[in-house]
Parts: sequence; structure tokens; C-alpha cells
Amino acid sequence: MGYNGLGGWRLWVRDRAGNTFYYAHLSAYSPLAVDGTRVKAGDVVGFMGDTGDAKGGVVHLHFEIHPVELLALGYDGAVAPYPFLIAWRRAEDVSFDAGRRFVPDGSAGRGLAPPAGAILLEL
Repeated sequence: MGYNGLGGWRLWVRDRAGNTFYYAHLSAYSPLAVDGTRVKAGDVVGFMGDTGDAKGGVVHLHFEIHPVELLALGYDGAVAPYPFLIAWRRAEDVSFDAGRRFVPDGSAGRGLAPPAGAILLEL
């Protein structure tokens, strides 16, 4: 948790597997947002805002997923979260294993995403 000029009020959540989830541009934290607190799906950890480099813009949540296995490949960046959120909403088991990514393909519903691109983390 904390503040920086890019993400504004932000926090990180880590799951049991070591994957991390980044929330930025928050306006406030919930009482659950305390280092070491265990949270579960549906728990409120923060509130959308326009802090950091989003100041004066549309209130929103900047959300990233950082899969732990990408660290072994020398990449600490984010993957597109939307396909995972959709899959989790459907209660499907989505794995970050071996670079495979869930992406809707319009027919079968599963496919491989292109390799991760570069993400600007700081200026």
C-alpha cells in the first residue's frame, strides 16, 4: 500500500501461488487493506479514484495481474486481466502455467494469447 506519482494511492495483493494483483488510482482503502490481511473474492480492498497520473481524469480502477511464473522468464510485467476475470466469473479454473493464457476466440472459447508486450512501469 502507499502512494506514488504514477499509480496514486495503490496496493498489491498476493495469492497463495505468488501471483500478484495491482490496484491503482484509488481514492481510499477499505479497513481490510492492511499488510498481512487475508482477503477473498468479493472483499472490498479499495475504492476507485483518479489519483496519481490519472488526476483530473475519469474515476476508474487500474488493475493488473502479474503471474509468478513470468518472473523465471525475466519478466515482471502484467498480462491482460479481462480474460481471467471473465473465466473466474464463470468459475472456470484458469492456470498461468507455461505461458498459456485464456483468451476468448469467438468459437471454442479458449486459445493462446500472444506473448506479453512491454509495460511502462515508471517514467
